[in-house]
This record gives sequence, C-alpha cells and structure tokens, in this order.
Amino acid sequence: MAFLPEFDRLDDRSGNALLYRWIKYRREELFEELRVRRPSLRFWSHHPGNPDLPAERGPGVASLITRRADVRHALANYSMRPYVLANRFLLSEDDAGVHARLRKALSDSLEVEDHDGMLDAAIGSAWRIHLPAGREPTERRSLDVRQFGRDTALAFARRFFGLPEDRDAPDRLAHWSERGYERFIWKLHARHFVPDAPDPRNEALAEIGTLVGHRWQNPVPGSMIDRLKAHVDAQRGLTEARLIANVIGSLQGMVDNAMTGACYALNALVLGGKMDTVRLLARDGRLDVIRSMLHEAHRTDTPSPFLPRRLLAADGTDADADADASMAEPGSDAHIVCAIGAALGDPAAETDSDPDGWDLRLGHGRHACAGKRIGDDLMVRIVVAVSRLEGIEVEEPLQKRWGWIVSSFSVSGLVTGDAVDAAGSRSASASTDPASRTAPGTAGKAS
Repeated sequence: MAFLPEFDRLDDRSGNALLYRWIKYRREELFEELRVRRPSLRFWSHHPGNPDLPAERGPGVASLITRRADVRHALANYSMRPYVLANRFLLSEDDAGVHARLRKALSDSLEVEDHDGMLDAAIGSAWRIHLPAGREPTERRSLDVRQFGRDTALAFARRFFGLPEDRDAPDRLAHWSERGYERFIWKLHARHFVPDAPDPRNEALAEIGTLVGHRWQNPVPGSMIDRLKAHVDAQRGLTEARLIANVIGSLQGMVDNAMTGACYALNALVLGGKMDTVRLLARDGRLDVIRSMLHEAHRTDTPSPFLPRRLLAADGTDADADADASMAEPGSDAHIVCAIGAALGDPAAETDSDPDGWDLRLGHGRHACAGKRIGDDLMVRIVVAVSRLEGIEVEEPLQKRWGWIVSSFSVSGLVTGDAVDAAGSRSASASTDPASRTAPGTAGKAS
C-alpha cells in the first residue's frame, strides 16, 4: 500500500494528477488500499464528480467511494440529474419518480414474450460472417469477439427496432454505432438526433437521427418503435425530439452493453478455464446458470468502473457539500464518484442474484435500466456462441480504455461440425432469408 502517503503530501492539483494516474495504471492496488484505509477519499477535482459538468461550475471537492455498502447507498440516494442538461435523454434522469410514464412505456415496448427467433437469427448471421464454413475443422480459427458481439447485437437491433435493411442502411447504422461507442454520443442533447436540427455534432449523429426519425413516422408493425408509439401517443409533453432521443439511447445502450459486457465476461471465463462448462450448460438449456456466471465474471472485471453522482436536497435542488449524514463515513461530499469496480471486488460483497434488484455490475442505480433483460439475453447468447469453439484460448488480450471502451479482444479455437449446427445456421438461414422474414416483434406481444 503506497498511494495515500504520497497523495496526502501533495497539493490539490498534484494530488488530482496522482489519483488519475493510479486509476489508469494501478487501479486494483488503489482500490484495495482505499477500501481498507480510506473508503471515501476526498480529492480536488477540475469538474467535481463528472467531466461533463459545465465549465462555469469550476473546480471543487469530490469523494471517490470504493466500499460496496457505500456505493450501493450512493447509487440509491444520490442523483446524476444535476449533470443532465436540458433535452438530454429523459431516462438519464435517474430519479424513480421522474418521467415514470415514459419509463414504463419504454420498458413495455422493450419486452416481447418471445424474441428467441430474432436472437437466433442474429447469432447465425454474425457467425457466418466471422466463421464461415468450408475450412478444415482441425485448423484453429480466430474470432474478433468485439466485432462479433457488435455484429450480433446490431443484427438483433435492426429487426427488433424495425430499422431499414435495404441498400446501405445496415452499414450506416454500424458506422454510427462504432463512432458513438468511441465518443459516448448517447450523452448528447436530443436536438442532435432530430432530422434537420441545427448544428448536429457530426455526420454520424445526423445519419442516425434521420434513420430513426423516418421510422418514427413510418414504423414497422410490431417493432419496438411501433410499440412505443402506441404507448406514448396519448401522453402530453413528450416531444418527438425527446422520444427519438430515447429510442436512440435504448438502441445504443442495447448494442454497447451487450458487446462490452460479453467481452468482459468472456475474457474472465476463458482465462478461468470455464468455457467447457458454459458449452455443457448451453447444451442442457441452462442459460440461467450461464447468466449467473456472466454476472459473477463482471464482479472481478466490471464494464462500468466509475459513475458520478450529486446529492440533492429534498426539494430536488443541489444540496450543500457535507449534507448527507447517512453516508457510512462522515464528511462525505455532495459530489461523489462511485468506484463500481472497487465495490464489486469488495470481499464483503454479496452476489446480485435478485433479478429485480441492483444491477451494480453495469452501474445502474435508481434509474433502473429498462433494457437490462434484453441486454443480458444478448450477452448470454454471444457467450454461448463463442463457447462452441473447442480448445478456446485468448489470442489478443482484452484491451480497453477508461474501463469501458473495448479496443480489441480476440480468441481462437476449433470450429467443429457440431459448432456450426449449434450456432443456429440452419434455423437462422430461414429466419434471415428476405423471402421468409417476418416483422420484428410479431413472435410475441408487448409484456
């Protein structure tokens, strides 16, 4: 343990630089030391709690929270609402009572009783792109897990949301998705997603805004957009711009969470020698157990290591610093940063087994991720598909930036005849054939 003695000797700016250097290069060691010796670390910050804060707020003091119980408390009682500017995605306003009707409408539109067909088709199409048949089964094959996961999630999302499949629309969607992932564009204002809106941030935003905006006016029957419109048409005060922003936020969150979460979980499962177990469980239809294994893998390497929060007064306005006496350690600040990775690695942590409870591994607090189940379904299917490679090994280690963005991750293994069949190639061929394609969502009704 060597961080705190040096940190305590430094001035504010130098201490801030040291903290972020340790977060970048020695995170596990830092978390272990802070959990034991200073679970709520006060530090000077250029933008307290969140780098997205307006510049006029100026520097100040924040606390880095690392202990499991404190992080759970903070996610339940602090808010990101003060960081949310006008017209951002409504569901990033994480207070449970805010926009409750829209939250329910979005949740209902994301739930379909039977979406297995779309999931199988997505896996099958991505598998044939990345691991086409026709080579010797004894030859080891490489799989870019990052791209396989994104292609699977995008194939599912196109049908689920009812997005165009003609001409270059899928390529445009993939281009937007990749740029959005790199730049965190889901945090931008809703006006940037509306066709012909002034000053769009970049070409990719204009493309996705036009694409979803057109579908909002002409939804595919049974698609997520069609179901959402049916839920919200009678509600007042919900502008088209905000609704489109939430559709795009749901689309990007679904794709990025599925791809990133699958990469993190697969890395832990492959390195832990558990892929044979995953394969056997999949053959027995025990996807629930695989889902639990995925959640457990995220405890040791979480896709969302940090989340900013701000304490609010009872009337919903910003509270003064040091106002929350209920934090486990006195003197905590109004601005905090929850170290999700540290909390999940806390030896005292219990598992998140309650499906209706916390989803700490992805950093969700009281805003309650509406698409959590579908994101988990996608992650599980991606993990199961990769498990069909026999003798699987990490070929290119998981590379990531900011503890979230996966830069690269590849594995290798043998593709046997059983693996090709199990990937759903026969059933997926029928479901992805344009002549036999059915409208998204028609396999079930909104729950």
